Amino acid sequence: MGPNARLLIVSAFFLITANSATAGLNDGLVAYYPFNGDAADASGNGNDCTVVNAVPIADRHGTADRAYSFDGDGDYLDCGNDASLDLTGSLTLSLWIYTENLASGRVLRKRSGTDGFEIDVYDNQLRFSLNGSMRASWDLTAMEDTWIFVAAVLDTSLAQFQAKLYVNQNDPDYSDFNDSLGSNTNPLYLGIWDPPNFVPFTGRMDSVRIYNRALSGAEIDRLYETVDNPPANVPTALTPLLLSD
Repeated sequence: MGPNARLLIVSAFFLITANSATAGLNDGLVAYYPFNGDAADASGNGNDCTVVNAVPIADRHGTADRAYSFDGDGDYLDCGNDASLDLTGSLTLSLWIYTENLASGRVLRKRSGTDGFEIDVYDNQLRFSLNGSMRASWDLTAMEDTWIFVAAVLDTSLAQFQAKLYVNQNDPDYSDFNDSLGSNTNPLYLGIWDPPNFVPFTGRMDSVRIYNRALSGAEIDRLYETVDNPPANVPTALTPLLLSD
């Protein structure tokens, strides 16, 4: 085998390795906001967000304009009310947040009356609520002013429905959920309860993902590791350097 063939094999190996980290994590993905300079939906479902006052900021890796900052005064994203976002069964919500005010603030909300789902900060707690009732929570007292990974999961495939809330790679807080998740046609909001400025979030947000299925604990770990540790200096495509035999 000549050097050219060996180089092509090595190039293919790196491409497979870089892509395998996210294999399967696109299954059931109905919205994905990497915030690569805008609030477009990278899932292919067209659930783009309209940005209201929130401003681009460096993400947790220090890369400029790859996250959004919310100052707690009318900053939010309106991601529309497409039917794909009206989740009434199993779901997973994942994102990175940097909290700057632990008193109160809606992080993510798709709810009308008591029907729907949300993640919020209240009285030093991060809370995952379904149908207007808090189902799991996490104490953020020691986590203010730092980036944390959050994943909220509702699994309706079990005989007893279960809600879970993960923070970083810790074991989740969880509880049983004895109800059907209500349908609603309100928009998905990031950073606010309702416009123009009701219960706003103060902090930063990045890499928001919404699934129409319950990710497993192993998948949550993979998502945390994949998003938090991108391949270092590995391009998405490699051009082989042709060497003479």
